[in-house]
Amino acid sequence: AIAKHKPCDDLIARLKRELADSEKEVNKFQLKGLHSGCDDKIRKLQIDLETNISKLKRLMDEHQECPKKLSELEQQNKSLILARQLLQDQFDRLTAEHDKCKRVKLGASAPVICGIGLRMEQVEGREIEISEVIPNGTCWWLLQEEQTKSTCLEVGDVIVGVNGNRALDVNKVPELVRGVQGTIVEIEVKKKSCSFTCHCRGSGEHVLRVIRNPTSERRPNKLLDRAEV
Repeated sequence: AIAKHKPCDDLIARLKRELADSEKEVNKFQLKGLHSGCDDKIRKLQIDLETNISKLKRLMDEHQECPKKLSELEQQNKSLILARQLLQDQFDRLTAEHDKCKRVKLGASAPVICGIGLRMEQVEGREIEISEVIPNGTCWWLLQEEQTKSTCLEVGDVIVGVNGNRALDVNKVPELVRGVQGTIVEIEVKKKSCSFTCHCRGSGEHVLRVIRNPTSERRPNKLLDRAEV
């Protein structure tokens, strides 16, 4: 009986071994299928990582440009502040002149708008110089008088400012100089030649408060309010 069943035992043992091998193969395929999903996730993560690295590099490049852009914006802001101040000063001057005009009695002649008898030029954006003293104007009459000749405005003198405003544009300075007849315009000037005996000690820097008068063959009653160093 034992001899009869031995082949069966061998067959059963072989089948068990084959079954065990089959289970190992099945587990191997199952694990491979599980890792396939992991591989897909890893590839997606790698793509996301490369995308984020690219975005980070772009942001870093943009950040490096920030200081330059900020500097440009600061310069633009300063220019706008200066332009606003110039407009405000001009508005205040025009408002003051308008108030003077309103005080003119009804029916009286309109106020005379005039300057101080100067022509100016500005070459290639440099300083604004007096190019001509107009005959019979306020400055011309001042040049005729010995006591005011040393501090009067002459050809070649540099106009630095008018009524506290910097003289930057030769096209705008005449508008600042002109006003109602008999009113005062304050001219900051750097004279081309000034002796060391002058109060300015040769620097040539003076502030003249000149009276606006139209050109006339008769000397106006008042030409100069005062001259300061």
